[in-house]
Amino acid sequence: MASSLAMIGGWGYEKKWKNLISRIPEHEHSKIHKQCYIQWRELEARMKTDQKILERILDVILFLGERGLAIRGKSDLIGDSHNGNFLGLLELISHYDPIFKEHVIKVKQSQDKGQRLQAHYLSNRSQNEFIGLCAAEVRRQIIEECKSAKYFSIMVDATLDVSHTEQSSFVIRFVHEKEPRKFLIEERFLIFADCAKKTGSDIAELILETLETLKICFEDCRGQGYGNGVNMSGKYKGVQAILQKKNPLSVFSPCGCHSLNLYGQNAASSCTDAETFFGTVQTVYTIFSASPQRWEILQKRLHSVSLHGQSGTRWTERLDSIRPFYNNLSQIIEYLKEVKSLNLTPKAKTEIRGALKYMSSLKCVLMSGIWLKVLTLIDRCNQVIQARKATIDIEVENIEALSTQICSGGMAYNFRRSQYQKLSEAEIKSACSYFSQKYSCDVTENELTEELLYIKQIHTANFGKEPLAPFDLLNKISEMKLGELFRNIVIALRIFATIPVTVASSERSFSKLKLIMNFLRSTMGQERTSDLAILSIECLLAKNIDFHDVIEKFAKQKTRKIIL
Repeated sequence: MASSLAMIGGWGYEKKWKNLISRIPEHEHSKIHKQCYIQWRELEARMKTDQKILERILDVILFLGERGLAIRGKSDLIGDSHNGNFLGLLELISHYDPIFKEHVIKVKQSQDKGQRLQAHYLSNRSQNEFIGLCAAEVRRQIIEECKSAKYFSIMVDATLDVSHTEQSSFVIRFVHEKEPRKFLIEERFLIFADCAKKTGSDIAELILETLETLKICFEDCRGQGYGNGVNMSGKYKGVQAILQKKNPLSVFSPCGCHSLNLYGQNAASSCTDAETFFGTVQTVYTIFSASPQRWEILQKRLHSVSLHGQSGTRWTERLDSIRPFYNNLSQIIEYLKEVKSLNLTPKAKTEIRGALKYMSSLKCVLMSGIWLKVLTLIDRCNQVIQARKATIDIEVENIEALSTQICSGGMAYNFRRSQYQKLSEAEIKSACSYFSQKYSCDVTENELTEELLYIKQIHTANFGKEPLAPFDLLNKISEMKLGELFRNIVIALRIFATIPVTVASSERSFSKLKLIMNFLRSTMGQERTSDLAILSIECLLAKNIDFHDVIEKFAKQKTRKIIL
């Protein structure tokens, strides 16, 4: 306002900017113009410095989040050894970064004087804002990928955390063309939700509310993956049944790993000899592990081999307890006799006598060998099922039978390799009719039939004599740029690969949950827990976050001035 060019009613207003060239030099050489110019350049430099400072802070947030490490400490003072990993790492960075060193020194000086800096970005509140913004950015990327894939499956599993809160893990599975002409099966973690209620209707409502909050359209859901609990898999009042009423195309696929464990559990519980055998193995482990002296006797003899306890639900883990028992049966008997000579309670002596009597029998030897082979096969099957982005091959008589399995809510089985090549034209038409009736909004019966008949003719010439699994066929079609020619087949294969085999990804998220929310961090809020979990689980996406976008959103959140 000190310049006549800027004043209301000044020269520029009256003269309507005529002969402006004669007035600009006067303005440029004025004192007020020079002061404003310097302030502008100082602001520009300060903004660049703040940008660099915020980038370093975001890097530290993502580093700690990826590894599930605690961020805060007992103190929030610079220089305090108990100020936590976040401030500790920033202090370390300041030793080698002049820009950040100056910022940290200013913060420390203000803390020492009891003063408050206008903005230093190191407070607990700023930490939460950065965590939330980064997590929101990762979640946005996942949702965009899901929407571009269109079809998805929802997988939900629950566990109790250290604060005794029922945490429900939400994971989505979709087939995404991440690279040109190459499809990938993605299973992405979304959020942890608190679900204290156990009924199927309550959990179904939570799932729908969560998807709505994340702006994911449930109508595009083509699969559901849960455990085998009645509240989830119940035929009438289970979550899957309730959601299928809202979307009949959301096929339910019970977790293959849970099913496999139930098979093992039911097989063992129906056999008295098996129960006696497993009970003896657990008793032997308990006898040795109950005392450091007894455990030392075992370790000195077995060296690198160790006995293991048994899991009540995970039958594949029982292999770790049976294998050393079977391979060292005679030695364990000798060590039990040695332990028997120690000063023991009457109960312990009774248990050792019973174990020795059973382990010396032929029945124990036979049961050890039988169950070692059975559990080895179960373990191999579980490893295949739990592999990320897994699908399963199964032989079926025709595609119609397979379609029946899929549409009735069975496992996500693959078509038998090259099965359609052996079908007659009538059988293919029948199968296409059945499939297109179920997925009428996705494929067209006539077009699907024509495409299958044509791909049957050209399969050997274009895809080779070797049979292809469905997902391999999908990628082969995409690689050869034949997607437009076989649009309905591509859609059918994408839907098929979207249906989950297991909820192993949800259970993997629980491992991260235990790392993030331990007994020292049991009071952590729900939102912060979910945000830290997604930064850790989806760390590859988090590493590719554009810091510029995050900083812009942070700046908008911090805007306080209003134009009056």
